[in-house]
Amino acid sequence: MSLISLKDLEADLWIFDCDGVIYDNAKGAEKEVMNRMTRFISSRYGCSIEKARSIRHELLRKHQVPHSIMALTREGFNEQEILEETYFAIDFQGLGIIPSLRLQKLFSSLAGKKVLLTNNHGEYAWRVLCQLGISKYFSAVYGIGELGLVQKPDSRAFQFVQNATGVNENIIFVDDEIHNVVAAEQFGWTAVLKGGNAEHKGFWLTELK
Repeated sequence: MSLISLKDLEADLWIFDCDGVIYDNAKGAEKEVMNRMTRFISSRYGCSIEKARSIRHELLRKHQVPHSIMALTREGFNEQEILEETYFAIDFQGLGIIPSLRLQKLFSSLAGKKVLLTNNHGEYAWRVLCQLGISKYFSAVYGIGELGLVQKPDSRAFQFVQNATGVNENIIFVDDEIHNVVAAEQFGWTAVLKGGNAEHKGFWLTELK
């Protein structure tokens, strides 16, 4: 069911994904982060870029974690140092992540508490909100620092947000991944898919508005 705007809905708690929802160029950001992560590994292990890519995959398998930063911290590297040279070093403006009057107007108009739930690093997501000029509308960001290995679409991630916010009903969740949207609906939330999908019979929007 296509929505004209999120303003057509009402919620006590709005939960938004970050990458691909709050900003569009998620693939570009991911590519830049991965390139910087590879260079970080290359510099620390004193190896070629090609070898660094191999090491990254080896570390992910070794520690059975979904993110390179988790594997590297388990190898003894400083998390903040990794962040500064990877996530925090990307070119936001070059990726089109710039102050958005459209988003500022949208989030100022939505009644109810607003939080982010991301499978990415929470501090990076906060920086995205700040870059877009919308951080003041969000009360919290929940990412890998808070949830660890528990990630969407695991229902424990949804339960974590409910426990953290104290809100258990009248919740709307917005994500761009169909499996996350379906899981949220099964958990009992109203879910909105950003971007169309022929298999999705629920709410969807082509862009946040």
